[in-house]
Amino acid sequence: MGQFSVKIWGATGSLLSRNQQSKNHKPAKQSWMIKMTHSPAGKPLSKHKREPKKVGAFIVTDRDVAIMRALSQYRYLSVSQVRKLFFPESKSTQTANGRLKKLFHSGYIHKVAPFTRLGAPVSEYVYFLDKKGAKYLDDLGFPSITWRKAREVKQQFLQHALDLSDFRINLELGLRQQELITLDTFIPDFQMKRGANQYSSKHRYELYTDLVSPINRRTYVIYPDALIVLTAEINGKRYDSLYFLEVDRGTHGLEKIREKVHGYYLYHTKGLHKQLVSSSTDFTVLFQTSSEKRANNMREMLAGYIGADRVWVTDYSKVDENTLLFEPIWKDVIGNDKTMLAREKPT
Repeated sequence: MGQFSVKIWGATGSLLSRNQQSKNHKPAKQSWMIKMTHSPAGKPLSKHKREPKKVGAFIVTDRDVAIMRALSQYRYLSVSQVRKLFFPESKSTQTANGRLKKLFHSGYIHKVAPFTRLGAPVSEYVYFLDKKGAKYLDDLGFPSITWRKAREVKQQFLQHALDLSDFRINLELGLRQQELITLDTFIPDFQMKRGANQYSSKHRYELYTDLVSPINRRTYVIYPDALIVLTAEINGKRYDSLYFLEVDRGTHGLEKIREKVHGYYLYHTKGLHKQLVSSSTDFTVLFQTSSEKRANNMREMLAGYIGADRVWVTDYSKVDENTLLFEPIWKDVIGNDKTMLAREKPT
């Protein structure tokens, strides 16, 4: 269930899925001129507020456009995450941080500072797309999203959003290592309530759903942290693999996890997933937990529970761009190793 066989290669790929590419955009050889970079006198720009009067010549590059597009999709990205996506040749965050500062002071992106515990190293800034950046993307022909009150985000939600961004980055970079599978759809939780049909031309996704169990008459909410569709086309035929992602930070009791699984059982029983992909496609629920101990406790608690047969569990320390898809870091509730994509053996 939910597995493809692929051949690994060394090509690079687009950060964005095919249905998110702008029809009007072609890789630009030129750059665009905008105002604002650093103080002409060489005085460092403020870390906390914009300084629009310190005007200099700033060239917006294709990479800057890609950063803004990613912020539109991911909602929040830390400096380290931006470095991983767009400055992989840099061993430190210095280059990424410098570029983000220029985009910030020019008004295209904004930032928030995550909470830092007393005595701990200062957390790096987290960036999001501002209205000016969204308009800039719209003028280039790229759809964009800005989020109301993004600066007022609660710390718990911000950390959750960054965990979700980490997973998506590892997924995107992992898919670049092979040539068969593409990311057809990735809809994060914060987009679902806005009407997920806005984010795909092919499907209308009914995901924020309340279902009543015929067993105990309780209402269960089906609201995954992300919906993921991986697609392969073989001999002219399309094959889909559907995943629901749950990023578990260990802040809720295990009983809450069991309620989620029961909700997915009801969702499957009613066949609602068939609205998302072909009717013959089943789905897998991926739980990424906060620790190996919690992952083991979760599997033990779910063993034999109704609907748990489509649940895979791992902990975040095992997940990176090389392991997420291709290594058996996932386990089902009875302890069997699982892999999202199987590597094709060389012939």
